[in-house]
This record gives sequence, C-alpha cells and structure tokens, in this order.
Amino acid sequence: MNDEEFEEFMRKEDEQLIGDEDNTEAYPKVVQEWIESAGEVSTKNEVPCAMAFMCLLGTICSDMVAVKFKRNIEDCRIHFCWIQTTGSGKSTLFNFLYQEYNLQLKSAY
Repeated sequence: MNDEEFEEFMRKEDEQLIGDEDNTEAYPKVVQEWIESAGEVSTKNEVPCAMAFMCLLGTICSDMVAVKFKRNIEDCRIHFCWIQTTGSGKSTLFNFLYQEYNLQLKSAY
C-alpha cells in the first residue's frame, strides 16, 4: 500500500466514525450499529452495549492476537463487571447479547 492508498483508506475510516462533529469521541460504524440494534431491546444501555461488543471482539481475537510483555503473553480480552440497578434492562440486554454471542462465536470457530 503506497502513501496515497493509505491516505484514502484512512479518509474512508474517518468517514465511518459516528459521534460529535469533529469526531474526537466516536464509535466505529460497526459498533454504532451494534449499539443501535441492542438499543431496540434495552434502552439507555449504550456503555454496556459498547463494552459487550469489545468483550466479544476480544474473545474472537484471543486465539489470533498475542500481546507480548516481557516473557509472558497477555490476554487481549476485556473482563467487564456490569452492575446496575433493578429495572434498567440488564436481563433484556443480556438475553439479546447471549443470542448474539452464540451466533458470532459459532461462526468464528
């Protein structure tokens, strides 16, 4: 990939970011779509939805990514503890995520 191709690739990647006008804080398009889909079953849970995406991505990549640190290989997965009050949509969201995890992990392995 030459410099011009790289610049074009980066421009397209920047276009995919969704967030504020100057794109300083934004999710990639695929994460935003995931959040919107999960938001249809559980409202006001954007952060848990985004973290669930990152946890799933880390699980899928864990066998393909080696993060070397000194003489060890670190785990690339995110270990996320999710605590919310009752009635906030945790169970509904978890039921959605459980189905998605099963579909994604079956196709990944």
